[in-house]
Amino acid sequence: LLLHLTVEGLPGILAKYPLETLATGDQECVTQAELYDIFIMNWFVRQEAKLKDSGHLKPTDPDIKPEFWRYCKELAVEMHERDLTWITVKPKSAIGLFADKAIQTSQAAAQEEDYFARFFGYNPQTEIIRSASPIRQLGPNRYGFIHSSFIEYFATRAMYEEAVQVAPIPAVAEIPTEAGVPTDHQETTVSLSKPIHSKLCTNNGNMLRFLADRIEGDPKFKKTLFSYIESSKKDACYAIGATNGISALNAAGECFSAMDFRRVKIMGADLRGAIFDSTDLTGADLSRTNLTGVWLRNANLAESVMAEVNFGERAYLEAEDKVTCCAISPDGTMIAIGTE
Repeated sequence: LLLHLTVEGLPGILAKYPLETLATGDQECVTQAELYDIFIMNWFVRQEAKLKDSGHLKPTDPDIKPEFWRYCKELAVEMHERDLTWITVKPKSAIGLFADKAIQTSQAAAQEEDYFARFFGYNPQTEIIRSASPIRQLGPNRYGFIHSSFIEYFATRAMYEEAVQVAPIPAVAEIPTEAGVPTDHQETTVSLSKPIHSKLCTNNGNMLRFLADRIEGDPKFKKTLFSYIESSKKDACYAIGATNGISALNAAGECFSAMDFRRVKIMGADLRGAIFDSTDLTGADLSRTNLTGVWLRNANLAESVMAEVNFGERAYLEAEDKVTCCAISPDGTMIAIGTE
């Protein structure tokens, strides 16, 4: 798929990274998120042109591409939160995705058993937007994105956009200085953005890669994710966002050395290979985190919650002589071995 996206998006890639820069040796790496961005932008431009050529849109109509984006992001977020790769719907009315909220609420309540009808109803505008989206029909009333990675792409793009647009930047910097030491750690309150705070994506490497690409390209997003981690110290509502945030930051190669992570709540975070040199994790909730290959030299883990932490190693017994037999107690808490 990435090869196809690269070929399709080659004109856009060359526009952003001209051949002249390659000749001078100033080569830049095109991220996975950028490939998807270019591909989808080109897709929406072509679809808008087709709708105008077919008469479904007038040349004087306003730019409809933002509605394409909104439709795909909202649908992807709902599918991600429900762990769906395709959906089956039974359209019953002309409920519109962009109808008045009060009307949406009353109609949606009547169709509660068919939540996705608002994306696939008989509303003419919704049908036009759906026809222009990278969605295909998989069977009678069954739909899905043309590739499952588009769910991850649009869902993480929604997380990124809401995080940088909705959440205000903390007054005090929560990211490390050039020396790797935080400048300050006063408590900060930021606004919740729904997608990144509603469901963990730490077991989805592709989603973490998309988020990591956004971090590398936007310092504001990086700072916002650090603010979620900071806010989780006092408010458990930020735990999911903080967990997703620190997992994405780790995927982006961020170093957490010498940071003040006291009382942070990052349960279930993917911190494989993370660097916590001299980091203060006193009282942190690290339950269910993946700490395989983590660097914890001089880290303070006093009073931290370590239930079900995965260090990538299994407990074992080493005997000096050959083991000839073993027995486990009925309650599973003790083991006895016999040697030669």
